Amino acid sequence: MAADCVHYSPLVSDLDMVCRILRSGKNVVSPSGHWYPTERYREQYEKLEAACAEGGTSYHGAGIHPGFAGDIFVLTAARLMNRVDCIHLYEIVNFADGPNSYIGHMGFGQPPEEFLARPRRSPEAPYLFAQSIAMVVEHLGKKIERLEPHIEVRLAPADIEYPGGIIRKGTVAGQHFWWEAIVDGAPLVVFHGFWCFGADVEPAWDCRDSKYRVIIEGDPRTELTLEGALLPDGRRNNPGLIWTAMAESPRFLTSAMDARVC
Repeated sequence: MAADCVHYSPLVSDLDMVCRILRSGKNVVSPSGHWYPTERYREQYEKLEAACAEGGTSYHGAGIHPGFAGDIFVLTAARLMNRVDCIHLYEIVNFADGPNSYIGHMGFGQPPEEFLARPRRSPEAPYLFAQSIAMVVEHLGKKIERLEPHIEVRLAPADIEYPGGIIRKGTVAGQHFWWEAIVDGAPLVVFHGFWCFGADVEPAWDCRDSKYRVIIEGDPRTELTLEGALLPDGRRNNPGLIWTAMAESPRFLTSAMDARVC
C-alpha cells in the first residue's frame, strides 16, 4: 500500500525532499518546521504551498516548542489579560533525566570560552523560534521590529558521569539562550531556552525539573506552568517527548487532506 502520510523528522530538514513527498500525493507531518510564515521563510512557504497544491496534500509542522508551548500555550494565557506589557516564555530542560547521543554535539562538556566562541545552536535557531514569536506578536496586533539574541553559560561544579561519557568540572553544564522580540522600542516577547545537565550548576539555576513557564507582565500579572505530574516516588514525570509526538499527531488536524500548509 502507498503511504497516506509521512512522518519526516531528520536532524536537518531537506525542504526539497519534503516537497517531493508532498507532490507524490502523500501528506507530511514534521517537527522540523515550518510553523508560521515570516518574511525570512516566505520562499520556503511558497514552495510548500505549491507542492501541496500539486499533490492535493497537506503539510503539518508541529512539536512542543515551537508548535505549542511557544505559541498556542502563550496565546491561551494572553487571553486572560487586560493589558500585556511583556511575555516571557521559559523552556527548561534537564538532560540528565534522559541523556542521549547528542549531549556532546550540543556543547555540554566544552570549555566555556570555546562554547561561547562557537555556540552549538544553529545560527538559524533564533529565526526558527521567531516563527512562534511572530505568531504571538502578530496576534497581539503588533509587528516585530528586530530580534536580539543573547547567551550565557553555567559550569559543572564537579565531574558529572552519564552513560555516554563525562562532563568535566569547570566545563559547560548549563546553557541559556534567549531572544528578545523588540516592538515599539522595547521587548514584548522573550523566549528563554535553559538547557542543563543536572541541577547543580554554578552559579545556580532552577533547572531540576523540565518544564515550560509563561510569565506575562501586565494587568493582571499572570503565570502558567506546564510540567509533568509528580510520581509516587516524589520525582516529577518528564513527558516532553510524548508532548512533542502528540502535538504532531494527524488526528488533531481539522482535515488531513486539505491542500494547505497547516
